[in-house]
Amino acid sequence: MYGLDVRDVGSASLTWGRFGALAERLPEDAVTARSGLSPEEVIWSSLEAQLSAGVIENLRVTNYLLGGLLTAHGAKENPVPLPEPFYRPGVEREQKKNTGLLSLASKMGVERPRPRIT
Repeated sequence: MYGLDVRDVGSASLTWGRFGALAERLPEDAVTARSGLSPEEVIWSSLEAQLSAGVIENLRVTNYLLGGLLTAHGAKENPVPLPEPFYRPGVEREQKKNTGLLSLASKMGVERPRPRIT
């Protein structure tokens, strides 16, 4: 760790206080800092992995919206399925809630209106 010999802990060259301060400030990618994590948590602990997952989610939404343009120009239905959130360990998936006007209409037996294209 930091090019120091652990055998020097407690000596004048590496006091316990300095050792504790250095251990608390280990970088996230240090092997010692990651030793208590599962392999999946190690992968997802980096900022790059979280940002990449955000990019993937946004690309999925963009593809879905572009598929919506195809329906506006004559396609019978959107060829791209509704995007699901990208799985990340430690982040609970939201349960789909049947709330809002469309769920009320479906409970009453009213079909969902199709958008008019003019």
